[in-house]
Amino acid sequence: MYSALYASAQPALNPMNRDEVHPASLTLTLTLTLTLTLALTLTLTLTLALTLALALTLALALTLTLTLTLTLTLTLTLTLTLTLTSTLTLTRILQ
Repeated sequence: MYSALYASAQPALNPMNRDEVHPASLTLTLTLTLTLTLALTLTLTLTLALTLALALTLALALTLTLTLTLTLTLTLTLTLTLTLTSTLTLTRILQ
């Protein structure tokens, strides 16, 4: 593959190149391209990881909110039940 790429960059096959391309510059170009591809892949991986972490955090926050709401509802129900029981008891005592 390297030989084909090297040949395609030479003036005989590529009229856009007036000068002969040296193997060192082609190797440097390939290395920089691979490095950039690796950096972009790493950036994409980190972005996906952060998105997943954010989604998990939001799911946890929603779960905690629902748990707190349920706890508050249960507490309110118990408070109303105790108030009603106390009211009925006081009514019986006063009769």
